[in-house]
Amino acid sequence: MRREDIEPDVEIIPPKEKWYQRKGCMVFFVIMLLLLAGAGLFGWQVYKYYSAIKSGNYTPEMQAMLDSVVGSDESAVTVTKDDDPAQGNPDAKIVVIAFEDFQCPICGEAYPILKQVLPDYSDKVLFVYRDFPTGHEFSQSAAEAANCANEQGQFWAYHDLLFSDQAAITGSEIFSQYADQLGLDVDAFDECYMSGRYAAEVNKDFLDGNIAGVSGTPTFFINGYMLQGSYPVEFWRQSFDYLIEELYK
Repeated sequence: MRREDIEPDVEIIPPKEKWYQRKGCMVFFVIMLLLLAGAGLFGWQVYKYYSAIKSGNYTPEMQAMLDSVVGSDESAVTVTKDDDPAQGNPDAKIVVIAFEDFQCPICGEAYPILKQVLPDYSDKVLFVYRDFPTGHEFSQSAAEAANCANEQGQFWAYHDLLFSDQAAITGSEIFSQYADQLGLDVDAFDECYMSGRYAAEVNKDFLDGNIAGVSGTPTFFINGYMLQGSYPVEFWRQSFDYLIEELYK
């Protein structure tokens, strides 16, 4: 009798598992469901707050957050400025620490609003930018490139280029092009970017954000109190005016 003529013992040889029954796949699905649930919660929170501001009303949670900033209660989260790029008054009583992603569409919406508002409060507010790449194709790369631009004192100009046309970030060559556009030393920039010198710095920002409870971008901490999402000019102006009136008495 030939080997190929022997019928296998189906009671001894277990049936082959379908791909979705494998343990690794099941764990993956559970993780993905948790991530989607977190993203959905974040999105709902952003929509609720944005709708309230658009209608001219603060939600009770938002007003409570502003009151907490003024009262400095124990619910504040410790979020350091680290050595990340900042603009405004280093001694300001109002410190906004932003965790953002250069490819995040909502961050792209927030960018022109903050660019319009922040200069009017530069003597009373310190704004700090920290990286929180969320998984877009070039999120990590863009963050590292911006840090390389920071080496040459051009972080904010580079930051503006990245946010002003997010659709242009389709390949790593754009980073060198932006460096050239800003008149940077392109050879030094390219050496910095290709070496991955700031990968650890970007990862540290991401870890600090995770520890602080960041689950999506943009997330802002105003004196340690979390605010998620993009908000209109009126919200930022009203909030800063309120905090300045209370904290700079």
